[in-house]
Amino acid sequence: QGDTTSGVTRLGRPITGDRNIIKASGHKVSGFTVGDGMLRKSSGGWRDHHGLDIMCPENTYIAFTVDGIVKHIGTHKNYGGLMDVYLPSAGVYMRLAHLNEYLKKKGDKVPAGVPVAKSGGKPGHHLAGNSSAPHLHWEANTVETGSTSPIDPSPYAKYLILSKTAPQDGQ
Repeated sequence: QGDTTSGVTRLGRPITGDRNIIKASGHKVSGFTVGDGMLRKSSGGWRDHHGLDIMCPENTYIAFTVDGIVKHIGTHKNYGGLMDVYLPSAGVYMRLAHLNEYLKKKGDKVPAGVPVAKSGGKPGHHLAGNSSAPHLHWEANTVETGSTSPIDPSPYAKYLILSKTAPQDGQ
């Protein structure tokens, strides 16, 4: 049911019950558990979920293994705090959502390893969007667009760094 890349099924797997409960997939990014995949099935049919949910605690630092350029920062009713970062050497745009804090601004060129934002998603936080628990919603796209991503982000996980602690100066 769907293709698989890097061990994460693009179409997810059928899940019954509450459509807002994130289920563990068994995969990890930077040591944090990845949620249930791209699309989830609930009692009403398939729910569009174009990305992966990484179950990290609030205020986890988010950086990349390669240089990037911040292309967009804003808020959205579903995504909450939102940031798009282009990684030229990988040819991919990374969308980060349910952010608590932006550490860079639109147009910033960000060296590899330098955090761009902090994760969030705690219900009730003004930047949580429709999140039901703290996590990072993450998408990848090969074109610059405001639309949700049509591609599986799992092959690009190697570019994502998540850390509970801030990097030391010079790292």
